[in-house]
Amino acid sequence: MRLEKKEIWFISVILMLIIALMMMLINIWSSEQQKAAEEQNLPVEQTEEGSGMVLESVEEQEKQEGGAGDPNSDANLKSVNPYFPEDLPFPIEKTEGVLGDQFPLDKMSVKRISIMVSLDNGVRGYTVSPQSYRTLVQGLTSLNLSTAKTEIDASALASDVYIRFNLDNQMYSIKYNLDTNTVELNGQYFYASRNLMSYLHLFCRPNTLLGMLGEMRGMDVSAEDTPAPQEDGSLVYDQERFKIQEKNFTEWSRYISSSADYKEAYYYYSVGDDSIKTVRIHEEAGILSTPSTILFTKNNVSSTDGISIGMSEKEVHSLLGSPNLMLGNKWIYTMEDNRRFNLYFAEENLRYITLTSQ
Repeated sequence: MRLEKKEIWFISVILMLIIALMMMLINIWSSEQQKAAEEQNLPVEQTEEGSGMVLESVEEQEKQEGGAGDPNSDANLKSVNPYFPEDLPFPIEKTEGVLGDQFPLDKMSVKRISIMVSLDNGVRGYTVSPQSYRTLVQGLTSLNLSTAKTEIDASALASDVYIRFNLDNQMYSIKYNLDTNTVELNGQYFYASRNLMSYLHLFCRPNTLLGMLGEMRGMDVSAEDTPAPQEDGSLVYDQERFKIQEKNFTEWSRYISSSADYKEAYYYYSVGDDSIKTVRIHEEAGILSTPSTILFTKNNVSSTDGISIGMSEKEVHSLLGSPNLMLGNKWIYTMEDNRRFNLYFAEENLRYITLTSQ
């Protein structure tokens, strides 16, 4: 039976409409999934390339780590992880001094690190990629408990994250709180370091400014792991070119500290000078500030030369010229007094701008 041209045309139109309807339904479903994830402050999907995490069910963690640990080991220690009650807490005797002196994770055999996020609808487990072990281990071992100790109303806490360490075939857990940037040890609370804070927010809350700070710091860590080329000191630039909205680092710092639009969102422990520092954020403007870094994440600001978020590498180079130092996807333009104008690229487009002071 042969079909007429009109019939063929009619069938083709019907098939195209069906395909369009199916695509529309798929887009609606994807949007709902994304919305649900944002409401939980979690990404729909994470990969090792994006966050150093791989989604894994709690049952799978039980299967893989069920044999780890000696139930008679340190039996007097009570677990902080309600999902894995056999996990041991960090065995520290005093809540003062450097944590690594009492529990040297960095000198132990780390076989596996996983993270559990508690949600309204249950708990989700994630495996940390080995490339990210150093961030978590150093972020904890370098913590000076005497300086980082703080008072927190435990009854008001939510958004708990449990970090699990398989160390020498023994499982240990530590509880971290996203809203306060604190870890719990022996029933007391301590501010976590900036790297630990930004890494866990990158994973759990990737669309926030702290999550973006985590992505930026991840680029820094990747750059630090590559052989560093010699910085080109022959390139000297007019410092006025590195201003953002006609402000340099000092002027931005003063403006942010005096503006009510920038709230003190988080406190963190600074490893470099053994002190507690503040993160100020303006989510709507897409700007985050610490005492050493000002991060710009939106194209609502630009440099004197017109450099703004979203520009291609070629556009930036044509306007600004070669950087003094190029580390992976990071371009560094040096200024006086150990200050820098840093550009971070992703897929050959400008992702972040920072003004930093060493």
